[in-house]
Amino acid sequence: MCKKHECGVRFDLTIKCALCTLKFMNQHIDIKALRERLNWKQDRLARFLGVDRSSVSHMENGRPPRGPVRKLLETLVSAADRGDVDALSSDLENAA
Repeated sequence: MCKKHECGVRFDLTIKCALCTLKFMNQHIDIKALRERLNWKQDRLARFLGVDRSSVSHMENGRPPRGPVRKLLETLVSAADRGDVDALSSDLENAA
């Protein structure tokens, strides 16, 4: 990661990968819509992300997700698009 500018881009990436990374970083994730699409409550999404339910609420109301939480949300979006979210979250159902 670029420490000087904190832009989230690693310098060892190829140009193509860096552009792809930048493109995805700028994409907005509608967390509430994703959660409703999955028929999840805020508590379940919070467990998946490893955060408090209040953090999910803050993100749904405009606070941008960062770092590992952002990456987990990107993974969840991809899994939802493929239809295999259950493979990611099966252990969450047992924890509920």
